[in-house]
Amino acid sequence: MAFDLTPTHLHLLLNHFPQIGFLIGLAMYVIALVAKSEHLKIGSLAILVGISIITIPTYITGNAAGNEICIATNLPGPCPDGVTSRSLIEQHEGAALYGLAFMTLTGGLAWLGLWQWRRFGAVSRVTQNLVL
Repeated sequence: MAFDLTPTHLHLLLNHFPQIGFLIGLAMYVIALVAKSEHLKIGSLAILVGISIITIPTYITGNAAGNEICIATNLPGPCPDGVTSRSLIEQHEGAALYGLAFMTLTGGLAWLGLWQWRRFGAVSRVTQNLVL
């Protein structure tokens, strides 16, 4: 039995991590700010950085998966399954690009917060607000 892991399979494996992980990281971050827990804040920032890193291969494999879905046809209409259309795939890719940009920005700001905590012993109020 061959084990052929295509970009489509990888995308299906990865695509829920950014969504669920972001919600978990955000919920932890809000709880940390309300409870004034420095350890929980640092943990949630680390989760947000990790999730933003996972978002990159999710997006890249999604582009490959979109190309693979309709590879049998060059028509602008429905794909061979009769349900999925290229326009829906393009809308999905557009929304994913916004998600990638949003998560990259959030992960970068969370990394900045971790760097500030490591360097100065505290995350600045401005960085906390920007992450939120």
